[in-house]
Amino acid sequence: MKKLWVLFSLILFFTACAKPKVMIALAGQSNAVFIRDTLAYNYKKITGREAYIIQCAKAGSALNAKAETNDWGNWSPTGDLLEKSFDEIDKRFSLIYPPYNIEENLSAIIWSQGENDGEAIGKGILTAEEYKRDLKNLISKFRERYGANLPFIIIEIGRHATCKECDEGYSAVRKVQDEVAEDDKNTYIGYDETKDFLERKWLRDPVHYNQEALNDIAKKLVKFMVANNID
Repeated sequence: MKKLWVLFSLILFFTACAKPKVMIALAGQSNAVFIRDTLAYNYKKITGREAYIIQCAKAGSALNAKAETNDWGNWSPTGDLLEKSFDEIDKRFSLIYPPYNIEENLSAIIWSQGENDGEAIGKGILTAEEYKRDLKNLISKFRERYGANLPFIIIEIGRHATCKECDEGYSAVRKVQDEVAEDDKNTYIGYDETKDFLERKWLRDPVHYNQEALNDIAKKLVKFMVANNID
């Protein structure tokens, strides 16, 4: 009887261990960097399931190389951040779920980026069409590697609190993000309240979100994913 109980316990243990966690990759720039822990917490609280958040975001990064500042990197074909994100995602999968198919286990890319590019658009260094082309190309590259139907969830960029021309560029980026999501059934605007953060006093400096903002984003992102069966 004791042997049967031990065997039953082992079966339960290995069954629990075999169930894949929800795997989500965060990409973009600094506001994406800070959301990881609260996103994992809210996912567990709302769904009852564990989420493994793969952090690929790079603070200060641009999408287009022309918008890059201080050698902080860019996500364009001439930059190295996209390849680095692939390496990080692949490494995490190999460590946690080597028997599983990557295409079946990466639930989504969550993208929070556009501040550097918005500033460049506002200052006439970059055009909105260039940003749109690059965003569509980025999404395509992620799907080439992780599955044609991979959900790509955008957190819209907010407003710039002190620079008028930058704020105008941010508005152009939001418009592009809306257009790309509208044209692609697997690309979503998962959170669009960032433009209200200035009035809510949810900025800790002219562009970065405070903890209250990050908590709100995470909670509503999880609810969005649940509502759209993204898991």
